[in-house]
Amino acid sequence: MKTSEFVAKISSGLTRTNRFTVSLRPPKFILNNSEISNGNLQNILLLCDTVSLPSAMIATSQNRIFGEIREIPTELQYAAIQMTFLVDINMNVKKLFDDWIIYGVQQGNTRSFNYYNDYIAEMDIFVQDVEDGNRYVVYLYEAYPKSIGPIQLDYASRDMMKVTVDMQYKFWRSERQVPANTGFSTLGWEAVKYAVDNPDMYTNNFTGFQETVNQNLSVIPETLANTTTTVPVGQYW
Repeated sequence: MKTSEFVAKISSGLTRTNRFTVSLRPPKFILNNSEISNGNLQNILLLCDTVSLPSAMIATSQNRIFGEIREIPTELQYAAIQMTFLVDINMNVKKLFDDWIIYGVQQGNTRSFNYYNDYIAEMDIFVQDVEDGNRYVVYLYEAYPKSIGPIQLDYASRDMMKVTVDMQYKFWRSERQVPANTGFSTLGWEAVKYAVDNPDMYTNNFTGFQETVNQNLSVIPETLANTTTTVPVGQYW
């Protein structure tokens, strides 16, 4: 592949690992029976330092009907994801997951397990661009904390406290998203596709739409190596 062709393919930018947002809707008992309010919950989610996008693996079994053995899919498996949180001075982050496991998954006094539907929750992970626009989202269904990692306390350390939580879930689904605040900011053919899906965008300002398409389509792969930006389509609408 030529350098100009590679630059053309990535001209709209690459995704960064430090642009993400986590949305979590914990079980009702968390908000009803603890000191965690909706406002506190939002602050807790802002303290999410790292999170893993979920993985998927197909389990197979060997099957021979005739000739060579074939690996036949039998099950789709999902591994737990890991989250790391900075712990606030009031320990709200730690207390949230303490209560979720001790009083949600298991009853604190009798230590018997609660009903499954009582402690599961919905969780979303948004991957964003540098302008905080959502580009990709993963929906995790029936999530709950599987484990809380230990926290090492040390007189000699001045590090900020962090807690690691492994979240289990039933399955996940994903979809790409178009940021509402910027629209497409890539080549002209994507502007055309976006306009087809949103006809009001160009019927209200067809002249501006046509100028955007012409300007973007005039950037050919051979000249993209010297091009640093493309014109955001949304600014004409």
